[in-house]
Amino acid sequence: MMSNTQFNKAEYLNAILAEDSYSDHKHRKRDANGNLILNENGQPVVSVTYPDGEIEELDVIADFPNENSNIRGDSFNASIYQSRETKAFHGAIRGSEELLGDFLWTDGAMVFTRTNPQFDEAREFAYQLFDYAKEYGDLNDTYPNVYLTGHSLAGAEVQYLKHYFGDAVDHAYTYNGYGAAGLGYRIPTDETARGISNLCMATDVVCAVSPHYGPVQKYATAEEIEALEKEGGYANHDRRLPFTLPLSAGRLDPFDSRSPVPVLDTALSKHGIGNLTEPGTGVLTRPQEYLERTEDYRAMVGKFDRDLRDNRVYITYGTPYVGAYNAARTVAESIAGDVEAGERAKADGFYYQSTEQSRRKAEAAAYVPIEKRPETLSDGLSNPANLSLADKIALMKTAAVSDGDTFARTINVLGDNEAGKAMMERADEALEYRQQIQLQQEASRGMSLSR
Repeated sequence: MMSNTQFNKAEYLNAILAEDSYSDHKHRKRDANGNLILNENGQPVVSVTYPDGEIEELDVIADFPNENSNIRGDSFNASIYQSRETKAFHGAIRGSEELLGDFLWTDGAMVFTRTNPQFDEAREFAYQLFDYAKEYGDLNDTYPNVYLTGHSLAGAEVQYLKHYFGDAVDHAYTYNGYGAAGLGYRIPTDETARGISNLCMATDVVCAVSPHYGPVQKYATAEEIEALEKEGGYANHDRRLPFTLPLSAGRLDPFDSRSPVPVLDTALSKHGIGNLTEPGTGVLTRPQEYLERTEDYRAMVGKFDRDLRDNRVYITYGTPYVGAYNAARTVAESIAGDVEAGERAKADGFYYQSTEQSRRKAEAAAYVPIEKRPETLSDGLSNPANLSLADKIALMKTAAVSDGDTFARTINVLGDNEAGKAMMERADEALEYRQQIQLQQEASRGMSLSR
């Protein structure tokens, strides 16, 4: 078990960047007079102090909108950062901050029409993020990892972009975000989705009301559990009616008389991202305590989530006129089916793969399960006539990541008998595979040198 002092560095870093994307740019370095401290390129610098005291700095490559981008209205704002240590690019989208463009126009649209008017601008932002990463890669012969992060409203946009671009985004992080799988974009509720982490406070309303793309991890404070139990009347068991009674009518549930309404004061106070990042008190600074509490009160927290989600569904589908439109559209989406992650970007002709991702994929392709390979390469080559075709392929893959002499000897031995003649038909494929491995290794060495 982890101690309470341990934390996840990537989750904490991206939470800090999501927080910095708001208009006060809280984590940018400033002098004693409050003026921004700029790097040699005239860019602001973000300084991140981790809970263990380690410091990491990132350069602010660009803030959006700006005069050089096509991103305009709807109050969409975002920033691009590059880590000085890892060279990775991070795209952080700002959450709700403006009354008209964010809270009323965009947040309202997600609840009442299952749409997000900022998705087009979010997509344009992501393309520009990848342009910066590609430009850096072309100049340095190593293509950096690309990450996305966002809080609240931005959580839906980050989930949408992760699904849109698939594995081109190395990892995406959302904090108390609105779930994109509940919107009308054929994004699945997929808890096994790769490369995405959705982190939420246990009673956060925004996180609860819509299903998410990717797994959701909840952090429960003692204050939240007390509010659920004492104010909301929630019992820590799974018994309940098979449907949700609206709001305070939940008091009539004979299996668990409860209501989410008295909990809302506490719940709304937990929405700010500072609840996750604040030094000493933020749940991401010592997460295990809060994760264990969530597990202890899993049934209670889950019941509160479902109450909020079902009440949002009543609004989405019960509002006159708009509700009928939402229902018809949902049926059409169900018939069409979900879109595969990355398919939309692929249809655009888009491709990006970081050098690290290329290396990981090459290593995965080279891996041969133990039960399918001889104990050693030498053991397999000592009696090649007794090897099956699968064993020969396994040996060739093992040799492909070895030195050149071993690879050549393997090819010669396997082809030096009648049973091995068929194997030589795979020689071209094996040579091409080895060339791929060499390219990946050279790229990896280049990446190490650039760091």
